[in-house]
Amino acid sequence: MLWSFVTSGLAIYFLLCILIYLQSKQKSFLYYGLYNFFLLTYVFTKTPFHVEEIVKPLTNSPFASYNWFSQVIYNSMLFMFYRAFLDMKVHFPKFDKLLHRFLIIQVSMASLLFAYTIFTQNHPVFNHYFFYFFIPSMSVFVIYALYISLKIPNKLGYFIVVGVVLYNFFCVLLSLRFVCSGKRNRTFELFLHWYHTRIDSVYFRFGL
Repeated sequence: MLWSFVTSGLAIYFLLCILIYLQSKQKSFLYYGLYNFFLLTYVFTKTPFHVEEIVKPLTNSPFASYNWFSQVIYNSMLFMFYRAFLDMKVHFPKFDKLLHRFLIIQVSMASLLFAYTIFTQNHPVFNHYFFYFFIPSMSVFVIYALYISLKIPNKLGYFIVVGVVLYNFFCVLLSLRFVCSGKRNRTFELFLHWYHTRIDSVYFRFGL
């Protein structure tokens, strides 16, 4: 039931945001819609209900690196949403310009590496890029973006701060669960992942 709730919710949010964007031309809805779409595709790569139809064929195909590629894209789309949602171009133009260039470079590099892994039958270069470049560099921008969010005059930054705190709370909870038990519990991990996905989506929908 939770799986259906998460996937259908992400699909509905994607369609709704795209429809609103087509009418309003507000880019915050476009980026949030794309974030939901790529997050939905990532969630499907982790489904425990379609292992033979989706998970195993993808894992054994030249497109196995989509696991990493989708995470780069949906996190980048989420940051693009932050930019538009907080009107950073108006309040902090220098940081907005720097962040925009950073995200363009990240998406471009990820696209090139994903194409490379397809042609090389899943060369591990994307794994190294994701863990040793994408996560550290994105973490730096996350920390500074949180500081910037609190200085936004319209107080919308609190939506970003609370959303990021909730996300990291569930990540820490998963890590502690693994450290305390000494083994992975895939059912528990998936449950928490789906649960915080729904909370974040609903929370940012209120913000929009």
